[in-house]
Amino acid sequence: MTVAILRVVGPPGSGKTLLIVSLAEALRSRGHRVATVVRRLLPGREAATVIVLSNSGRVTNEQLLTLERLRALMPSIDPSVDIILAEGYDDAAFPAIACVPRGGDHSGDAIAFVVTEEIAATFARLGPGDMGDTNSLIDLVEQRVLGLPPREVAPPSRTGGWRGVLRRLRGR
Repeated sequence: MTVAILRVVGPPGSGKTLLIVSLAEALRSRGHRVATVVRRLLPGREAATVIVLSNSGRVTNEQLLTLERLRALMPSIDPSVDIILAEGYDDAAFPAIACVPRGGDHSGDAIAFVVTEEIAATFARLGPGDMGDTNSLIDLVEQRVLGLPPREVAPPSRTGGWRGVLRRLRGR
């Protein structure tokens, strides 16, 4: 099976890393194995590719890896990975979520746009894995990136909640 890749793009300071942390936690909570990747400048060296694996291990490759190369390498590094969240890659061949300022440009090839000013505030208030309306964003990622069918929403309970359960237990 091919590893799915989702790019998170935006200008420096736009909240890409916070969004990736939240997306990774939300995807993990749904049972997906997630790796993240970012290009970094290392002191005294050329740029490198830093990969955080699904088991929280970390691999630093001292060269810039393309997303295609990462996709090919990932099964040998961590065969359990379902999806790679890639920060800052410009390769339009892969779907993207864009971090944009309020009132900013919402055009482009992104499958979703997240407002920069809301990322840090929501992250601080709710923590990783919950960006407010994360479920709809994760639903979108599951469908458009992972190729999964839409999730079925459980119908409302006909038991009347916990009070209905108590009534039935009491024979009323």
